[in-house]
Amino acid sequence: MKILIFGASGSGTTTLGKEIAKRAKFTHLDADDYYWKPTNPPSEFHRKKSGIRFKIQC
Repeated sequence: MKILIFGASGSGTTTLGKEIAKRAKFTHLDADDYYWKPTNPPSEFHRKKSGIRFKIQC
């Protein structure tokens, strides 16, 4: 089963998704983790799209 939750930045979608995943014993995937490169300070450059679709579909 897949549950898609989306909303504006800062609206609590990650918090809600993590809580649902925890209670239902699902794996939580945050699209931001696949779309944005982790950098400090935060990057404005997107990741390559090649691996994103595969990770989300699995």
